[in-house]
Amino acid sequence: MRTIRHALGALAGLIALLSITQVQAEDLQINFQGRVVGSTMNINDDTLAMPRSSVTPTIKPLVTTVQTLSGQPSSNTCRVAAYDTNKNIILPTVSSSAFTPAYPIVGSVSFTITVAGCNSGLNSVAVRFKPSSNADPITGRLLNISTGTTAATNIQLQLMDSDGKLLAVGQTSHFFPLSGSGENRSATITYVAGYYATGIASPGNVLSNTPFELVFN
Repeated sequence: MRTIRHALGALAGLIALLSITQVQAEDLQINFQGRVVGSTMNINDDTLAMPRSSVTPTIKPLVTTVQTLSGQPSSNTCRVAAYDTNKNIILPTVSSSAFTPAYPIVGSVSFTITVAGCNSGLNSVAVRFKPSSNADPITGRLLNISTGTTAATNIQLQLMDSDGKLLAVGQTSHFFPLSGSGENRSATITYVAGYYATGIASPGNVLSNTPFELVFN
């Protein structure tokens, strides 16, 4: 009987955890584009530049998702701003000589994801960058998917929380509180991305993308 009570208690704890942590699954993606040049090249030289139009996003309407957990429908909803559902991030052009063993991350740039229309049943929101074929399963960083002779080598992209803490693909970021009241609470979530040298970097284009999902409680 004691074993049964213990099992029921553990199950109740699991159900309680599921009731406060919810995942919003949508067709959401962040696109990254950048360039590494040789130490003797001018960073404004466009010889290696990739056409900006190659990653032009398709603007989507705000998406409302109804959550379902443990078979029970939830009225908790949030919307991602249309301009953030398929967002382009342009990283600065950097020199290959900027990377050192002590400072393997350079060219960091911040970007934001805005959510709105969150109702009073939600308190905070976070983002999880989802694992994909464009992510290194060992390092948790994004791979450079640019190809051909103009692609940079030994370069990955490192994602970070707004406080600079390293954020691996598949890992949930820290939660951001929602502001406002009633059925129109919102938050602007800030993250950082930067080039990461896995070895001696060679000049070229850098391109990657990652799907993401919202996690809120």
